[in-house]
Amino acid sequence: MGSSMFTIFDDLFTFDTNLLEWKNLSLPNHPSKRSHVTATLIPDGRIIYIGGVTQSNSGDNGTRLLMTEIYVFDTIQLTWSLKTANSPNSVNIDPRVGHTAVLAPDNHTIVIFGGMQDGFAQITAYPVFILLDVKSEPFQYLAPTPSGSAPPPLAFHTATLYQKYMIVAFGNITNDFGPSNNTSAYVYLMDLSNYTWVTQFGELTSTDFRKTTPTDFGKTTPTKLAIIICSIVASLLIIGAIVLF
Repeated sequence: MGSSMFTIFDDLFTFDTNLLEWKNLSLPNHPSKRSHVTATLIPDGRIIYIGGVTQSNSGDNGTRLLMTEIYVFDTIQLTWSLKTANSPNSVNIDPRVGHTAVLAPDNHTIVIFGGMQDGFAQITAYPVFILLDVKSEPFQYLAPTPSGSAPPPLAFHTATLYQKYMIVAFGNITNDFGPSNNTSAYVYLMDLSNYTWVTQFGELTSTDFRKTTPTDFGKTTPTKLAIIICSIVASLLIIGAIVLF
C-alpha cells in the first residue's frame, strides 16, 4: 500500500445470478472508500464489514479503520448503517488488514483471526483471535484464549467454515518487530464448538457421507492439501444474488 497505483474505490455492485447481470447501486449513508475489509453475511441478510483501510487521495498510504466502528449493509432494505462494537475491558483491538472472518455455526458470532497492523511493517495485530457477537446492539467483542496448539500469527491467509470447523490455510507469518518474508505452507483446524485448535476432524454430521472417519489434519503434504481443499469447495452452494463492496 502506498504506491501511485494504490487506489481505493467506493462502488457497490450487485450481481444477479439468474439474469447474469451486474448493477451499480448508489445509496445514501455509504461508508468511506475502503479496502482490505472482511465481509460476513449473516442469516438476516446483513453484511458486516470489519477492519481494513481507507484513503483520502489515490496513491496515499491507507489509513487503518477502527475495529470498533463497523459498517453494515442490509441486502434486503438496501441500506447502510454504522454500528459500534464494544471491546472487552482492558483489551485493545488493534486495527488490521489481512485478517479473516467467518460466521460461527451459532449464526451470530463472527470469528476473526490474524491480520497485521499495516501492509509494510507486517507487525502482528492483537489479539490474534477475537470474536464479534452481533446478536444484539451494541455489538460485543470477546477475546478468548483458544486451547490446543495454535498456528503462528498469520496475515493474508484463508479461513473457511466447514460444519463446526474453521480451516485456516497458508498466509504470511507476522511478528512483533518488523518485516518478515516467512510464509506458511500449512493448514490448521479449529473446532468452533469449544475454540480449540485440533489436528483432525471429529465425527461430521453431513448427510452426504454414509460413513465418516477422523481425518488427520497435521501439517499436510501438498497432495493431501489439494484433495482437502477441493472437497471443501465442492461442498459449497452459490445461491441467490451476491452483493459485492
